[in-house]
Amino acid sequence: MDGTQRTLVSEYASQIEWWSPDTWLIWTPGRQAYLQRQDSAEREYLNVRGVSSIQPGGRWGVLSQPDGDGFRRALINLSNRAEQIDLGIDLAYYNDSTWSPDGLRFVYVAPVFADGDEETPIGSELHTISPTSPTPIRITSFASSYGNVRINGVAASALSWSPDSSRLAFWVIDLSQPQAEQTARIHVLDMGTRTVNSYCRFSTTTHTPNPPRLVWSPDGTQLAFGADIADDTRPTLLLTLDLTSGIVTIMSEGLYPALGTPDVAAWGLPPG
Repeated sequence: MDGTQRTLVSEYASQIEWWSPDTWLIWTPGRQAYLQRQDSAEREYLNVRGVSSIQPGGRWGVLSQPDGDGFRRALINLSNRAEQIDLGIDLAYYNDSTWSPDGLRFVYVAPVFADGDEETPIGSELHTISPTSPTPIRITSFASSYGNVRINGVAASALSWSPDSSRLAFWVIDLSQPQAEQTARIHVLDMGTRTVNSYCRFSTTTHTPNPPRLVWSPDGTQLAFGADIADDTRPTLLLTLDLTSGIVTIMSEGLYPALGTPDVAAWGLPPG
């Protein structure tokens, strides 16, 4: 990673990620996917029809399929495509989801409906499931704490795991206020204790269609994101949130979007 050597991985790819320490998961522009070991050019193609993401180190995927006038989500075993675990309705703004980096858990947002109404959501909560424990478990209770809230935006990939798979960071938008006054605040869920910490020193009204992307520091002590500060005339700022003190620090100014929004791409280690 010092930039002195390069190895061609694929000549036709839209996304490349680590599936295991020595194997890549490669998505093609045509939405095919295959596994390729780092030391080999051989490919193992996966049956990913209708699948949006794949379990790190595993053979389960997230499937979206038609259901009447809408869609439903399920976890599906890619080895046989016969085993499925239903996750409920797939609804924009209420369908964020992510695998833990170790592949052991899947966390997803599910909508909350008023009694007798299964069409218009009034909020959302987080649930977790694993292929070895196929009963979904709700792990947040925002309705009782805040009232009606929305978790993250329309992008179904913005829940942010800590590097050690122990915590999850996300934005919570208060839906009880008029739309122009709704604010989003960062929350961090401890997956072991199921406690949620709310960080109130920074909030943003820029959360539709998506709030800023949250990126963990390698040591899991801070979150980085790009955002504007009220009454500040500078271009989008690079901010970090210290998760112990709750202090937000301006690291740089003048972030500019490469693909639509001025989001942080990654947080690396210092050289040497």
